[in-house]
Amino acid sequence: MNMHTNRGVRRRIALATAALVVALLGAIVGQAFASSAASTPGPSASVSGWQLLTAGMTIAPQQYRTWQVDCPSGKKAVGGGVTYWSGAVADARIVKSAPGGKGGNRWVVGVYNDGRDGMTAPYYAWAICARVSL
Repeated sequence: MNMHTNRGVRRRIALATAALVVALLGAIVGQAFASSAASTPGPSASVSGWQLLTAGMTIAPQQYRTWQVDCPSGKKAVGGGVTYWSGAVADARIVKSAPGGKGGNRWVVGVYNDGRDGMTAPYYAWAICARVSL
């Protein structure tokens, strides 16, 4: 995989990350606003120290693979996903993409490469990990 391809993957992941962070912050601010409007204060939440982590997997035609992105100690996966990266269209099925592990400290993905095009294809799992307090 060349440097240009890695930049494209990182750019897509960065855009998805920014969208998720905005959504998370919007939810936290909305919750804080709703709590402050009530006569009794509600719980406060915070997200800090977020980071984007990735893990790649190459999958041969007609093969199924699962893998994960582990968050550093003390952080939880607050979002994640899996993407295919190549010049061609992949024949793939995303079987799972969800938080996992004890307390949601990783993002787990599963992909089946249908292989109708005969291509061994690269996939990337990504996770947004952060310290979360409620």
